[in-house]
Order: sequence, then structure tokens, then C-alpha cells
Amino acid sequence: MELRKEFMEAEFHASEKQNLEAYYKASEQYFLSSFAKGEQSSCLAYVDGHLAGMFHALLSAFSVCIRTSSWF
Repeated sequence: MELRKEFMEAEFHASEKQNLEAYYKASEQYFLSSFAKGEQSSCLAYVDGHLAGMFHALLSAFSVCIRTSSWF
């Protein structure tokens, strides 16, 4: 049972990492293209995107802790 939990957790982290990497690449590409066009407001959108990505990662890690914990 413990090995199954570890495998599921490792699999979840791998998929989350791939999703976040794809998100960061897309947001970086958006920032670079809009910055080249002279849109200064895109800088704020880029920063907001990174903050949202970090918040999502923290929530995901917390949900894994809850799911794998024997307290709940």
C-alpha cells in the first residue's frame, strides 16, 4: 500500500511539473511577443501569470499532502 502511494505521488508530481513547464513557456512566449510590440501592460500580466503558477503549485503540493496523509 505504501509503495502505491509513493508511485501515485511521484506520477502526480511529474505531470504537474510538465504542466507548469508548459505554462511558463507559453507565458514567457506571450510576454516576449507582446513586449516586442511595445505593450507595457503585458509585463504585469507576465508577473501575474508567474504568481498564479506558483500559487497553483503550492495548492497542488498541499492537496497531495492531504491525499497521502493518514490524518484525513
